[in-house]
Order: sequence, then C-alpha cells, then structure tokens
Amino acid sequence: MNTLKPSNLSILAIPTYFVLAFFPHVYALDVATSGKPTQWDYSNPRSATLKAHLKETLSESDFARYERSKACSDNLYENLPLFASAVIVGNMAGLKKEGWGGLNAFAGMYLGLRAIYALAYQD
Repeated sequence: MNTLKPSNLSILAIPTYFVLAFFPHVYALDVATSGKPTQWDYSNPRSATLKAHLKETLSESDFARYERSKACSDNLYENLPLFASAVIVGNMAGLKKEGWGGLNAFAGMYLGLRAIYALAYQD
C-alpha cells in the first residue's frame, strides 16, 4: 500500500516569501504614481532627486505611505537571504519537516508573521 508523505513545503516558502516582499513595493509604486504605475521612472529609482520630487508632488500622508511601503518591501527583501539560508541549511542538515517543530511549521509561521508585519507597517 502506498502512503502519501507530506511534501517539503519549507522549500516552497522561499519563492512565496519573495512574492510577499513584492506586494508592498507594488503598493508603494501605486501611491507614488497616484494609481498610474506606467508613469514610474525606473532610470534611477534610489536617487535623492526622485525622493525630493515625490515629496513635492505627493501629499504629506501619501508620501508617508510611500516611504512606509518602500521601507517595508526593502526590509522584507533584506531578510530574504537569512530566511532562505535557514530553510536550505535546515533541509541539508536533515531536520524533520513535519510537526510543530519541523521546517514546514517554521516556514509557515515565519511567512505568517512577516505578512502581519507587512500589513502593520502600512498604516
């Protein structure tokens, strides 16, 4: 009789985390362009002149929302290597995957907490 073994969901959490980090970036672009993301200038997205331009053209509350969303996305991307390394090394070390102490639970809880973090960061 064939028994199904749970899949290794912890590895799938790495690309899921990448997508999670992309949502605040998209929201920041939406705020910065007043809902017209095709007007965004990608030539130098970290320039001081772009930030000064946004500060002049956006309302104070919209500029604050843009900065929070961009900072949230940056923070999520900056933590991606640490998370991915922990998952990969845990799998290489042969840590258990199932159960509350397993890698799948760790990855799921980490993703959930980072999603809550991203939502709380916005407003």
